[in-house]
Amino acid sequence: ISYSIAEIVELLEKLIGHEKFEIVYTNNYRKEEILDVRADITKVKELLNWVPKHDLASGLKAYLEKMTILT
Repeated sequence: ISYSIAEIVELLEKLIGHEKFEIVYTNNYRKEEILDVRADITKVKELLNWVPKHDLASGLKAYLEKMTILT
């Protein structure tokens, strides 16, 4: 799974109850910048019998709660 910055911002808006953050696109890219990164956790699942405890939404919510941003 891959998430865009816009998708993450939208999720954060929902979690903190903010109406709309302004996203400014500059379209300035650095030379050889990687625009999409995806992690393959298949091997760690197989070797260590590990699975993530959180998806992105619940992980962000847990983080925000821990940082006392959400109460």
